[in-house]
Amino acid sequence: YERELRLSGAELMFYDYTSAPTAYTVAGCSESTVIWDVTDPETPLLVQGERQGDRITFTAAQTGYREYVAFDADKVSRTVTPSGKVTNQDIHAMETPDMLIITPQQYRTQAERVAQMHRDKDGMTVHVLTPEALYNEFSSGTPDVSAFRKALKMWYDRGGGEGGKLKHCLIMSRPTYDNRMITDAVRSAGYPRVLQWQSQETYTESSSYGTDDFIVMLDDVADGKFNMNKARINLGIGRFEVKSLTEATQMVDKLLNYVNTPRSGAWKNTVMLLADDQDRAVHMVQTENLWKGMRAAGNGANFNYEKVYMDAYPLEASSVGMHYPQAKARMMQLIQEGVDVWSYIGHASPRGLSHEDMFNWTDITSMTNRNLPFMYAATCEFVRPDDDEVSGAEIMWLYPDSGVIAMIAASRSVYISDNGIFSEAMGRYFFSRDEEGKAIRLGDLLRYAKNATNDGGNKLRFLLMGDPAMRVPSPDKYVVVDRIGDTDMTAGGEMPQIGALEKFTVEGRVVDSNGNTLDDFNGNIDLILFDAEMPVETYGNGDDGEPYTYNDRQSRLFRSVEKVTGGRWTATVLTPALIENNYSPARLSLYAYSDSGVEANGACERLYVYGFNPDATRADDTEGPVISGLCLNSEAFTSGDIVNQSPVVRASMRDASGISVYGSTIGHQITVKVDDQVYNDVSDFYTPAEGDPYGGSILYPLSDVEPGEHTLTLIVYDNMGNDSQQSVTFRVAVGRAP
Repeated sequence: YERELRLSGAELMFYDYTSAPTAYTVAGCSESTVIWDVTDPETPLLVQGERQGDRITFTAAQTGYREYVAFDADKVSRTVTPSGKVTNQDIHAMETPDMLIITPQQYRTQAERVAQMHRDKDGMTVHVLTPEALYNEFSSGTPDVSAFRKALKMWYDRGGGEGGKLKHCLIMSRPTYDNRMITDAVRSAGYPRVLQWQSQETYTESSSYGTDDFIVMLDDVADGKFNMNKARINLGIGRFEVKSLTEATQMVDKLLNYVNTPRSGAWKNTVMLLADDQDRAVHMVQTENLWKGMRAAGNGANFNYEKVYMDAYPLEASSVGMHYPQAKARMMQLIQEGVDVWSYIGHASPRGLSHEDMFNWTDITSMTNRNLPFMYAATCEFVRPDDDEVSGAEIMWLYPDSGVIAMIAASRSVYISDNGIFSEAMGRYFFSRDEEGKAIRLGDLLRYAKNATNDGGNKLRFLLMGDPAMRVPSPDKYVVVDRIGDTDMTAGGEMPQIGALEKFTVEGRVVDSNGNTLDDFNGNIDLILFDAEMPVETYGNGDDGEPYTYNDRQSRLFRSVEKVTGGRWTATVLTPALIENNYSPARLSLYAYSDSGVEANGACERLYVYGFNPDATRADDTEGPVISGLCLNSEAFTSGDIVNQSPVVRASMRDASGISVYGSTIGHQITVKVDDQVYNDVSDFYTPAEGDPYGGSILYPLSDVEPGEHTLTLIVYDNMGNDSQQSVTFRVAVGRAP
């Protein structure tokens, strides 16, 4: 805001941004008052002005951003005070590292744990340094973000530049918009900060932003030619947005557990694509482009993509606004089951995703998922690490055992059209491979996408919250299909056609990137048969909403878990009576995990599920599945027992025709009824019995069941459409332990 320039004390600092010569008048001056232009602190310039009474008037000699200080030398009371002893150091003599970690001294022990992980697992040379050590050697002891850049530039050049030794930088602390720490909120925050480059455009929140990209822009440029919006980013960079030693310890524990003891399962082969409504369907269009890029890179086509496009679900009114309850239920279910990657394109704020409350503050602050996704959010200011308040994205990352493992998101307002360009670039690199045939690292994913985008600075608002040297969660081994029934899939030729109610075998192997069978791979393979893609037309809800049509595989026909021995596997597949009967390719999804923690994925879309086999051996099956062990919470349960308000339904089931789990018709899926309340998503909680294509079990969580007596009925169909039912009664008590 504008104010009178008056020297009321010993000194007055002021600044301005002009496009034409501008005159300034400073009041309250004495005979000893002088004014300096300190825009460049290394080259201050004495300002020549005209003195009239207690006023000095001068005209700025230069335009653009300028800083000035007016002071009376005989009144300045600041004295030079020692800041402490500087220990001997010689960063210039240190070996060029693969990775630098910059951390406050308080978090150094935790930074060393991250460094040691990368030394052990990746063979990296990792240096851990405090900001003060870098200031002492690269900015004469003055806190200056350029000190980080100068140190990295030194090692970058020594290591061979682009493609050389130095590749990653991790900063452990929240930054702040107030690098000078002059606001009460920042001074009283009670935790250390590591500087971040802040834009000169600070007049509005939409124009201002902070970025760490500045310190990893290391190409040589001519004097005066450096352009932040166009400069290449040469290293991967990320932050641990921590505020205490406890948080630092918990986040390092979380990272090490994720990397060293990964949780295997079919969830690791799932990508959730969440898209907002309105705006002429642009968010869905951009998500489709992201999806196409993901599928085209590396092993991206091997993943299963769950498209949760809000506009494809009914929009319903409530007392607090418009909502998508079905879309939200599907999203929350996927989060609880686990997804490998979660993307969102649309509107947001630091407190939630979408105008329709799709993922709100209550959801953010009550996450309990055990399987951690890596999240990409092309949306406005979902993460605000330099703000006084902690943002929703940070809370999601700061959970010790839930939430997300890492996130790429924007810290300020970003623009829809530019987001589309950036998301396309993200898609192209997401599942790409490095020179070793492995998944690229998170920091490289972000910098590759930024370097491929020319959007006038929109991209600089995106940041990585997490370890930049962690790899994108994606297997570097592959599952291939060698034979489907009598068809040799390695020979090309016609695609096999499988009819409804057929039983056939699938054979395959687990291989490396060169196609060599992994003879030492012993473990399990999770196989899912998807029906053909079908078109989905959305409603066109929201402001400027338009209907949009996209293709999706929403019908899963069969799932089984089989053994892999010596890198080879065989599975028996049963097709249900209900199929789409669309003569478009079906899909076999394959995810394998070994006893030693090695993962592989693959997919085969060279088959049809179409027609009906009149010779099907199950056509005379008229009996429903056998249900056993129906209980709540534990096998000790008996009908009529008292349980808590959120019990888990447990049961096993088996049928000679197989269990209808993923059919396209809701009426033929596994269903739970509690009194008159019907739950149709139980099939998503079905786990096949290992090595048995005919049966499996469910663990289905109920929630917020009213106190009192209830009747629960489980309905199960086989693939012929025969059903069986079984019921139990139970009583719910408030405060009852599970």
